[in-house]
Amino acid sequence: RAAVPLALASPPAETSSGRLRVLVVDDAAGGLLGLVEQLTAMHLEVTTDPEHALDLLRQAAVHRRAFDVLALGPALPGTTGLALAGEIAGHPAIPSLPVVLLTSGEEILAGQARQAGIHQVLAAPVDGETLRAALVSAAGEQAAARTLVRGRLLVVEDNEINQTVAVG
Repeated sequence: RAAVPLALASPPAETSSGRLRVLVVDDAAGGLLGLVEQLTAMHLEVTTDPEHALDLLRQAAVHRRAFDVLALGPALPGTTGLALAGEIAGHPAIPSLPVVLLTSGEEILAGQARQAGIHQVLAAPVDGETLRAALVSAAGEQAAARTLVRGRLLVVEDNEINQTVAVG
């Protein structure tokens, strides 16, 4: 585990502390772990164990300290990043969260990624800035989607066509 704090220039809307909470899951030799030192703008929790990652995500949900984004390496002990993302997406006790998957050359189809809840796939090798941008982007998209889902909007419009457009 490693916790590295760093303020974001423009944090996702729901991140009140201004720091992105990222769970990084990768094997000991993985490319993500090598980039952890470069992700100094984020609060990171790092694990090499997929079961520990599931525990961390469940605990975060129980304590209402959800992670903003999940970064997965391609090969994990006993599974793959794609398989773990799918397991997390289908887990009833873990709220939906954006996932960035680092691949090591295998092709991930868009349908596979969507089904597993993956927001972005990055092909290794990747530099720290590219990974950071992907994590911030994924977390920002999720925050915007949550804001739209939670919000209510009153539309006052006298034009019937605009009323139809407003309600979909």
